Amino acid sequence: MRSRLQLMTMVKAVCLIVFGLGVIAANETTSFAEGDNTGEALFKANCIGCHSIGEGKRIGPDLIDVAKIRDPEWLRKMILNPQALIDSGDPEAQKLVKEYGMVMPSPNLKDDEIASIIAYLQMVAAQGPGGSPGAGGAQGGGAAPEQPELTTLTFALYGFLGALCLFVVAGGLWRRRLKGVRRSLH
Repeated sequence: MRSRLQLMTMVKAVCLIVFGLGVIAANETTSFAEGDNTGEALFKANCIGCHSIGEGKRIGPDLIDVAKIRDPEWLRKMILNPQALIDSGDPEAQKLVKEYGMVMPSPNLKDDEIASIIAYLQMVAAQGPGGSPGAGGAQGGGAAPEQPELTTLTFALYGFLGALCLFVVAGGLWRRRLKGVRRSLH
């Protein structure tokens, strides 16, 4: 009974360690450098899966110059509720649906978050194609594009270490169980 209690304690400890590593990795993948714009962080968290900035079309359009082409109120409406903008008969919104074959999903952001994303898009548009949005206004490619690779690598490392811990614990549990079975067979 005592060894089973020790095993359960060990399993709980390993689970807490794995959970802690997961929390650290999750925080690292969503945190950004101190100088980063809140709009940039929100853009990366909500928009980068479908849109790029200066890297061409993805599921949705490249947004490098969107703040030069569209006024802030149109951008706010499009981010807030794309379907409502389309249903209102807006020709530009309807053109985007025809071109990309789908309606942009609403990211469910608050008004201040939408305003931050629009401010970020305006900053990017003001920098022009040679600007680096992740470098806080500096020209030329800064280190920001490499950050997702680093955080993905860190996340993968923590995941690997967590899985390794689980395998070690599971292996120890099974070895102890098999020892008891071998003894009873002799």
